[in-house]
Amino acid sequence: MTIQATPQQRSPLDLRQDLGKRLRILRISANLSGKELAERLGWDPSKVSRIEHAKTIPTPADVRSWCVQVNAEDQADDLAAQASTVEAAYTTWRSTQQTGMLHLQEASNDLFDRTRRLQGYESRVIPGLFQTRAYATVVLEKARVRRNSPDDVTAAAAARNRLRRVLDGPCTFAYVIEEHVLRSPVAQADVMRELAEQLTADSHRANVSLGIIPIGPRMRNGVENFAVYDGILVRTQLVGGRFAVNTPGDVAEYLRTFEELSSMAVHGDEARSLIRDALG
Repeated sequence: MTIQATPQQRSPLDLRQDLGKRLRILRISANLSGKELAERLGWDPSKVSRIEHAKTIPTPADVRSWCVQVNAEDQADDLAAQASTVEAAYTTWRSTQQTGMLHLQEASNDLFDRTRRLQGYESRVIPGLFQTRAYATVVLEKARVRRNSPDDVTAAAAARNRLRRVLDGPCTFAYVIEEHVLRSPVAQADVMRELAEQLTADSHRANVSLGIIPIGPRMRNGVENFAVYDGILVRTQLVGGRFAVNTPGDVAEYLRTFEELSSMAVHGDEARSLIRDALG
């Protein structure tokens, strides 16, 4: 089965340039010069140029005003959300990693508490909510060494384990995992067996849907790990950092991609059979 790729992960500068290009196209389509648009907006003429050439990040309010003046109000919401994403992209995973693994773990607590529908795809490790404390310790230690972060892995693993409380709350969870994640020798055999027992038990929860994409030949473009929160926010995780996406068009693309990935996965007893075979 062939699926479309998710929006390609871009650097913060790429995102600024993309937004500037979109706004410039709208201005040109409205037959306005940069000077004419600036006059309508009450701006210094240089501000239009700086935005279009990615020298300045416009605020969502700037973008909405721009759209009004170029008769593109129908694109205002999407572009304003893109402006917010550009700003957020400059606060990357890398900028906070030196504060330690515990800080990074606890930074997500409020988001998980607010969320009522969580959909995720994972191709590297077992999703954090389904990790045992022992498995989390191994995974977080490897991340700490790679990022040269302070050594607070024990506390971070405990915090990750405590976050499992959300599985007992009102949120529903739908995750898709690649089978090779189950078969990767991340930790010792006893740790993986404990993980298998917990993962199997979690798959029986009424509010959890767990899909496993079996190893085998298939046509599919690469997809980064991602999680969609209540259908309005996407967080993607790459080696270079974590980024948030809330532009409606891009969120919709991730949701479509999740549905396609889910259709490739096995669920229920078939998924549990794969878990037992790989980890048991």
